[in-house]
Amino acid sequence: MISIVNISDESAPLVGDNQYELRINNRVMTTFQHERSVDGLPRCLRDAADAMDAKRVKDAQRFNEDALLQLATILSDGVDDNPSQAQIKKAKRKADRPPASPSEVLFKFFADQGLTIERAAERMGVSAMVLYRLKSSNSVSVKLAVMLEEHFNIKASQLFYIEEQYKRHKLQRALERAKQREEL
Repeated sequence: MISIVNISDESAPLVGDNQYELRINNRVMTTFQHERSVDGLPRCLRDAADAMDAKRVKDAQRFNEDALLQLATILSDGVDDNPSQAQIKKAKRKADRPPASPSEVLFKFFADQGLTIERAAERMGVSAMVLYRLKSSNSVSVKLAVMLEEHFNIKASQLFYIEEQYKRHKLQRALERAKQREEL
């Protein structure tokens, strides 16, 4: 259930700026400020959507920065010291490559854990075909994401972010090819 809750103190004006929380299933996703008015519901919904978009962008940036630092640490042979500029540049070059598909990321994770697809599926209590279907569709279902989070501590939000980046890259490539065809 999605809810928008006014969390302003009791002295807040009935018309004017108020503080709100956007909640999904009673979990606070973000907070935002909204100018309350008599007919302000559409504006409040837009403000809530904007606040959620801003949170997603911030989370994605933080995820990218964390991934770059982890990659730089790996490239520095696991030394936890601050990575050098050269290592960070090397990590950024690797990060500039086309994004991996969700299935590539997931199957690499399984391989790093020493698991075959069959063993991973067995551990999750599903048919191996469920995971092989992911390889062909590159689309993560909510049910599968929740199962991966439960059994392997893989954050579902990270899987969906990877999927979104992969699809965005594919769309950009398709648009570039279409423009090239038009220019010919």
